[in-house]
Amino acid sequence: MNMITSSRQVGGVTIVDISGRIVLGEESGALRELVRDLLSKGHKNVLLNLGDVNYIDSSGLGCLVSALGSLRRQQGELKLLNLTNKVHDLMQITKLYTVFDIMDDEAVAVKSFGQSAAATGIKKTLRLILERAQKAYRLMRPQSFIPEKLPMCPVPDLAAVFE
Repeated sequence: MNMITSSRQVGGVTIVDISGRIVLGEESGALRELVRDLLSKGHKNVLLNLGDVNYIDSSGLGCLVSALGSLRRQQGELKLLNLTNKVHDLMQITKLYTVFDIMDDEAVAVKSFGQSAAATGIKKTLRLILERAQKAYRLMRPQSFIPEKLPMCPVPDLAAVFE
């Protein structure tokens, strides 16, 4: 069964309904081209509805990961919706469920796009504040003001918390 796609807009999110198989050949090429086309038109929030996808091979997985990377490089997001049992199992086995945002409800998925962007913005802001605070601490701790008997308390490396 060939892969069939149709796109629709809900708010600022492009929902792509996919049915069939995402496999090596025309199918994965068509999906790659679809993502390129969406990006060229400025559609950066994409929700792939995989509810009617019955099979994905390794090339199809690579295509999904590539699409995610392309969208993220353009400050966009890609989320997956309505995975079938087979596709869900595949995401578990390959551990790709840790890479993709996987949703079961379309309305919730559409609303989540703005929330993810806000969380990313907050994370970047907190990281910047932490870096500036650490730099200021290093600049303000001249050794001449520290009594010999008091040990210097190092600044904890909190940057790892935000990765």
